[in-house]
Amino acid sequence: MKQIERKCDRLVAVRLLLGAISIGIIGSLAAPVQAQPARDEFDNRAIQFAEDTIVEFEFDKSYGVYQSNFGIVNLGSCSGRTVDTCQKTELFREVRPFDRGEALTLEDQRRASVRQTRDPNDFIGTPGITIQGATRKKFTFQANTPYAFYLDSAYIHDVAIKDRNGSIRVERRTDNKPTVYSVNTESTRLSEGFAGLSRGGVRVQWDDTGIARVSQPGQINSDGDFNDFVVIAGGSLVNPTIPCVSVK
Repeated sequence: MKQIERKCDRLVAVRLLLGAISIGIIGSLAAPVQAQPARDEFDNRAIQFAEDTIVEFEFDKSYGVYQSNFGIVNLGSCSGRTVDTCQKTELFREVRPFDRGEALTLEDQRRASVRQTRDPNDFIGTPGITIQGATRKKFTFQANTPYAFYLDSAYIHDVAIKDRNGSIRVERRTDNKPTVYSVNTESTRLSEGFAGLSRGGVRVQWDDTGIARVSQPGQINSDGDFNDFVVIAGGSLVNPTIPCVSVK
């Protein structure tokens, strides 16, 4: 696998091994990071580097009935006081929620209601099907600038509607979910942290709502599987004996 370029003022580059709740006041998120001395971070607190750094990302897989898109938000470029006003760069967008379907159908819902599950693979999304085109993307992180990851998701499902004359028609609906950000530990895991970039890669693992669900009265289902959308960043350090490649 190829190594990715990094600007010549930094030798440590990385290459790739593979491929909720909206944040409130941006000041509470960005100010503590900006107040600290320059250092490298790659975790739920923030993504930032002491020098300009290019990292390569690859879509691994998704699992579930939501259709999502993943990207990077620049926390230092916000036009308002909420993170939703910050500059976003989309990296990967699903064209369908899972490989074998374009929506959660009435049959899917019927099976779930009587606890008849389909093959679990029916809701897996893989490169080339749910995400088409390039499944490896590079992004340049500007020095001393805090970033985070984001995930936008939509629930596409069929609804049975009874007309006045008693006939049934099927309507397909799209419900957009709140954007979730990697600073929310209930929505995202970056377990390997900064060191993982050079030790096999960091798995950016999402639970696509980051919200605890009530499955039964008085019972909370956290749905904390963190496999709804998985991207891998980094992989290994570049060989420092290889000449640095300028980035245009």
